[in-house]
Amino acid sequence: MRTKGSCISFHHACRAVLNAALSHSTGADNRKSFQTAASEFPRMLSLPPHKRKNGMNLLAPRASKRAKTTTTAVESLERVIRLLRKDRLGPQQLAMESLVSLTDPESSGKDTAMHCSLAVLGAPILSSGEEGASGEQVMLNELHQDWIVKVLQDGILPSEGSEDDSGACRQGGGLLAKCTPEGETAEAMGSAWAAGGDEQHGGIMRALCLRVFTNALAMVAQGQPNLLRSILEVQCQHLVSQDFVSALVEDLAGAIRPPAVVQETRLASAHEAALAIRCLGLLGEYSETAKKQILQDSVLDALEKARAVGRSTHDVLAEEADRAYARLTEDVRSC
Repeated sequence: MRTKGSCISFHHACRAVLNAALSHSTGADNRKSFQTAASEFPRMLSLPPHKRKNGMNLLAPRASKRAKTTTTAVESLERVIRLLRKDRLGPQQLAMESLVSLTDPESSGKDTAMHCSLAVLGAPILSSGEEGASGEQVMLNELHQDWIVKVLQDGILPSEGSEDDSGACRQGGGLLAKCTPEGETAEAMGSAWAAGGDEQHGGIMRALCLRVFTNALAMVAQGQPNLLRSILEVQCQHLVSQDFVSALVEDLAGAIRPPAVVQETRLASAHEAALAIRCLGLLGEYSETAKKQILQDSVLDALEKARAVGRSTHDVLAEEADRAYARLTEDVRSC
């Protein structure tokens, strides 16, 4: 039963769960090429059949519409930010689900997804000559800093106040760095250790933020790999900082975490572990700073454990772990 959030995302998730339960799919979130914006249908039908089969070939907009892409992306992001600023849980979740679609090229189109992905990663997407660009860039910076970096790194929503009020220990910069009684782990604390507020909502929002960040990294890596290197090494170095990378590494523990433990907490599940592995693989591939942090024995052991568990319980997790391990150790194996 859907209690809040987007009805479109709800039905899409239901179909994925039912198909996986019937062994009709692995549960991977792959949308067909015709599940895209309605404005794309006339152009799709006019293409030859051999091009219709590949969804990525259908996403480049017509030349007459390219000038409007930035404006459309910014307006969509502004609506997302206005929903995120509301104090109700439903609008916040709906906003983050919309951001997942905006960073998915098969849902919003390649150019719009690229602009939204750059905003998520903190890169400026507006020219200084545009009217109102300064105020819009401030809003986009708020999206990046408060709703992506802060939520992923510290597990705290902007509406929940500072970390000092929530009891965070900032030892490792991640969720598992919360203060816990001596001899008691964060998992044993359950929902009590998390950052206050509605724990179920906080867990859902962090999972959606991780999905948005994964979509953004994959989109820019595919379309503008050199730009992604520049973003990670120059413009947004905090995305490869020790605190941020450590928070993603801690999510790998979700690979062996039972669903009953994850429920109504902000702990990562096996699906979030798969997304975290994909993020680590992309960060390590396009940033030497991140790669040095990831190529440590403890991180590689956690990656190997996730890969072993995924082979028996989670096909997507195993696939992402294999891909990330091969990507990160390619230079080592070549020597």
